[in-house]
Amino acid sequence: MRDEDFVRALRALDTDAFTVRDVRPSDVGTLELRFATRSDLRLWSLVLPLPSAPVLKPWLYRPPDDAVDSARMLAVFLDEEILTTAISSARGEEVAGVTLVELAPYGLRRGDDAEHERLAAAAAAGGWDGRGGSVSAAG
Repeated sequence: MRDEDFVRALRALDTDAFTVRDVRPSDVGTLELRFATRSDLRLWSLVLPLPSAPVLKPWLYRPPDDAVDSARMLAVFLDEEILTTAISSARGEEVAGVTLVELAPYGLRRGDDAEHERLAAAAAAGGWDGRGGSVSAAG
């Protein structure tokens, strides 16, 4: 899958929990996804690896069929983080009205260090499915 196709699919995402506000690809294998939660219109920013980056993509629970499938899995991942209110306990730094959150092998990195360590140990470096980088956007 091409990085450009994934970016395009992300820009088209729209869920009950959030709306995409901006997708900013970089030249270092990542993109910044800015989204607003529908419940409170809070603006969030999350840096994600592009499909071509050979790193863990914890939102993938199986190899995606294509860019749209990968974006849909990310939508499910974020919906779960938002609707279970896990996002409210994520470690976030607010900059100019945007809360920056980090990706971890288990989801969004928790603000409580003990909880982060517990979840990171449970998920291990390979994420919940234990495959780590082997579940790639490239399939």
